[in-house]
Amino acid sequence: MQSRAIQIQKQAFGLFNSDQIPLYFDLINYDKRAGVWSRANRSMNHLSWLLLDKQVIDGELLIEYLIQLNEYHLLGLARDAAQQQANHFLQAEKMLSMDIQVSEDLWGPADFRLTDLYYSRIKQIYLQAAALERGADTAYSLRMIVPGGSIVRSEKAAQFSYYAAGLGCIEIYS
Repeated sequence: MQSRAIQIQKQAFGLFNSDQIPLYFDLINYDKRAGVWSRANRSMNHLSWLLLDKQVIDGELLIEYLIQLNEYHLLGLARDAAQQQANHFLQAEKMLSMDIQVSEDLWGPADFRLTDLYYSRIKQIYLQAAALERGADTAYSLRMIVPGGSIVRSEKAAQFSYYAAGLGCIEIYS
């Protein structure tokens, strides 16, 4: 039903418009509640493309939407298939990095509203470090130098990079 509404929006208002965004969020919510993460992932990828590549919206709404996408990817860590965890980590990191950048540009680097975003960044670093310690496919994917590539960092190098990133956040955000 929601995907039909998106098609109608595209037909009426053009392929790339901000009116589609709430419909995509409704579609993602529906799919994640139904446990159909493959469809939710496709919608999240398209919404990310619409927000970041096509830049159909900016300002406060962009910040809000990126926060929502970040939270969906973090939820995907817990509920989606194990082989999708590394993708969720990478996408959540991408959303949050863009969100922090946009927020700092819009509000200034000392604004108190950034505290939640900084905390989310530290939380993500911790979760990635924990996934690295746990091992398995997610850890291997997180150690890749280029996502999808075959060259990986050593476990110690990857652990140190998360440790250094966490310390960097504490230093920068203090």
